[in-house]
Amino acid sequence: MPSVCGIIQPSNVIVERTAEGRWVPYVLDFGVAHDSNAGHSLTQTGALLGTPQYMSPEQARSDTKNIDRRSDVYSLGAMLYELLTGVPPVQAENLTDILLQVLDVEPTPPRQVVPDLPVALETVTLKCLQKEPAARYDSAKALAEDLRRYLDDVPVQARRVSVVRKLLKKARRNKPLVAVGIALVLSLLGLASSHPRSRLFAARFGGEYRTEDHGNA
Repeated sequence: MPSVCGIIQPSNVIVERTAEGRWVPYVLDFGVAHDSNAGHSLTQTGALLGTPQYMSPEQARSDTKNIDRRSDVYSLGAMLYELLTGVPPVQAENLTDILLQVLDVEPTPPRQVVPDLPVALETVTLKCLQKEPAARYDSAKALAEDLRRYLDDVPVQARRVSVVRKLLKKARRNKPLVAVGIALVLSLLGLASSHPRSRLFAARFGGEYRTEDHGNA
């Protein structure tokens, strides 16, 4: 059975109240549909279409090879963010800035917008909005199950991202800059080890400081 992904956004969803008092949502249009099994867009391959605030990073890059059901999870997370805070996770005045934020800027944690928001809901929302698809829920069903756990007052499976993981994520997204930084640090270490004071320190506290020129040791 083909898996069709698209950009789910508020304008494409309506909610109906049943006779029993239950609210039932309906998706009217996926905006941009993509058959992940066929490997091509059902509208136009590689085209940047849809509402960018609810686009996943891979959709913003028109990276059709990596668009799958986890892209829908991102869009659902963006809608959940707006439901909880009253504002979309990405806010900018022009398309370029919006796309740059979708690609590289982490959304403001919901509790910074609504301080009394439960931590569990913030954690679930931010898991949906991870830049890397592998870090999100694997499917909308998995997201629904975690939200059901919250409603049932059971601990959710989503976990908060640690400071170390945040730094590693930034490093992976900025590999050239990190490489330059590492090279700079190594150069500084090399200079420090050849400095006369470093030799004196090594000779006094670290034993004999050996160099190729034994006359200067």
